[in-house]
Amino acid sequence: APRVINAYTPINGGQRNIYPNLRSPEIPKKESTMTPNVNNKADPWPFTPTTTASGPGSPGWQGSAIQLNKNVASPIEPPTCCLKARYMFDPSQKPADYNNLKKDIVSRCPNARILHIAVDRESEEGIVYIKTMSPEDAGIVYKNIHGQWYNSKLVTVRYLRKDRYHQRFPDSVTSAIPLTNK
Repeated sequence: APRVINAYTPINGGQRNIYPNLRSPEIPKKESTMTPNVNNKADPWPFTPTTTASGPGSPGWQGSAIQLNKNVASPIEPPTCCLKARYMFDPSQKPADYNNLKKDIVSRCPNARILHIAVDRESEEGIVYIKTMSPEDAGIVYKNIHGQWYNSKLVTVRYLRKDRYHQRFPDSVTSAIPLTNK
């Protein structure tokens, strides 16, 4: 079979580049804001956020893992006013007070008019459902919590159809007053 030669193929076992004007691509080193979790060698994702919230009653938000609209396909126009957030809490360690979780979401999204928050206490993925006043408000919540670290968990958010939300939470149909932390 004929031998295929490209710009990086060594000739006769040597390291000579047959095209001297072409150089092998160099990948720049980037500084990481993540540190390896060396305590758990079986962890398939050994990186955890390096910052933590401090002080009593402070939210567990620890920063962003991704940049929206750069690495993630997010909708230009939010399709609905309802959201489903995963990995908001560890199901094996159920929070004693789900109200703190709700308060953390409301405080993270001060410009969004959140009407209803429901915590799925039986979920294995730590799911929280959020209904806002408008699709624009849902977009604000999406941008504020999707791809964020919360209590050492990476939160992911998806839009949920309003009829599905109302089917699951019939009490949310009449929700009209935005939630506050007061």
